[in-house]
Amino acid sequence: MKNLVTEKKLRNQYIRDGEHPFVILANFVFSAKKANWKNEEIASIVLQAKSNDYKGFVNVLKLYIKT
Repeated sequence: MKNLVTEKKLRNQYIRDGEHPFVILANFVFSAKKANWKNEEIASIVLQAKSNDYKGFVNVLKLYIKT
């Protein structure tokens, strides 16, 4: 899978297996805003992630996290 929205990646962002999607999303959005990402980038990633089941949701967000 390729990053469709941006090539940017968040650092020090962790996703625990089984964690509630709202918590994962809130942490992701907070970290992205702190890293000065544009609101349009964040909204596109969130929309892309929310259009999947839990596993797909996590996989989309992991595309934008530096491991």
